[in-house]
Amino acid sequence: MVENTVPIYCEVCKSLNLYENLALEPRKPSERQCNFCDGMFLEIAKILKLKLTKISNFEFKSYNIRVSFAPNLTKKSIYKKLNLNFDDKILRTLVKNQIGNVIEQKFGNIEISNYPDMLIKVHFISIHELNLSVQLKSVYIYGRYRKFSREIPQTKWPCRKCKGKGCRNCGQTGLQYKLSVEQIISHPFESQTKYTSSSFHGAGREDIDAKMLGEGRPFVLELKNPTTRNMDLELIERQINASNIVSVNSLEFCDRKKIKELKELSQFNVKEYRALIKLTNELDLTKLSKIKEIKYPLQINQATPRRVLHRRVDKIRHKDILKIEILKYDPKTLEVLIKAQGGTYIKEFISGDNSRTIPNLSEIINNEAVCTELDVTYIGSTREFALN
Repeated sequence: MVENTVPIYCEVCKSLNLYENLALEPRKPSERQCNFCDGMFLEIAKILKLKLTKISNFEFKSYNIRVSFAPNLTKKSIYKKLNLNFDDKILRTLVKNQIGNVIEQKFGNIEISNYPDMLIKVHFISIHELNLSVQLKSVYIYGRYRKFSREIPQTKWPCRKCKGKGCRNCGQTGLQYKLSVEQIISHPFESQTKYTSSSFHGAGREDIDAKMLGEGRPFVLELKNPTTRNMDLELIERQINASNIVSVNSLEFCDRKKIKELKELSQFNVKEYRALIKLTNELDLTKLSKIKEIKYPLQINQATPRRVLHRRVDKIRHKDILKIEILKYDPKTLEVLIKAQGGTYIKEFISGDNSRTIPNLSEIINNEAVCTELDVTYIGSTREFALN
């Protein structure tokens, strides 16, 4: 023990109340004027304050902090550095206090939550070297979309040749199609939120060459790491609708649970389609009358269509056809309205897909039929998909 020496603490150690919680033997003051940390905590506080400048433009209502240490940064190495017997909880408390102080000075009193808008991660590589990263909670937007084109997919479609890496075939875009419903809808959000990436979640999907009409298909757009959380949804809706290719309605903020609801509903809801059908032989009106004799629900056994076998498991699905209504017909053309259980392959129900779908419309009217145009006209109901 050094006689006639009083312990000196830096401002950080004082803020941690170390002089009250730890019975320390006084030592000769170092050049950094702190008997406890030799100025190390003050240095860490400065590093944290500098690194936290990156969050000044972020918008959040709650936050939390996670502190971790490199495997080689053990308690023993910390003890050796400070020449004191203390737990690494002190370092965790230091980090959380300093970050909390900076946030309070910049943003006022912000809630600390277990499910925060912003998670700040601090990782100690060494006593004097640390990494700080920020993870922002995704923003979720629910709505319904209509698609008026027969040439764009619902989501981004990687180039078949380069698998998304970029090649001459796709013009280095990595995409099979230049536009998608996902891109048209997500683009206006970019300027308002400055998100890093997005994911599009739909209640099922229509074929590329099928239009999506009626009230539209329910979807959730997930915006990842958005610096801004508040946005003008009415303005964004108008910007999307100006494309004349895709329109949206009923845009609302929602949470992640809505994605699960959409996925479940896509298999169990009811969908209605308008189909224009080309017939190989001239229409026999006596055969056409068999459609009116069908007893609903008509259960069909549907093997995975040949056109999607390269990306879907080959299995038998049992689906219900709930209604077939004849809209128009001439000797070699038939237009019908078909209501069916979600997940039914309508084109294959019409053609039979080489008997992979049984029964089928071609079989019922005894005429080889091919769907040349398909429009989705109804999915479930507005009430079913309303936000809770």
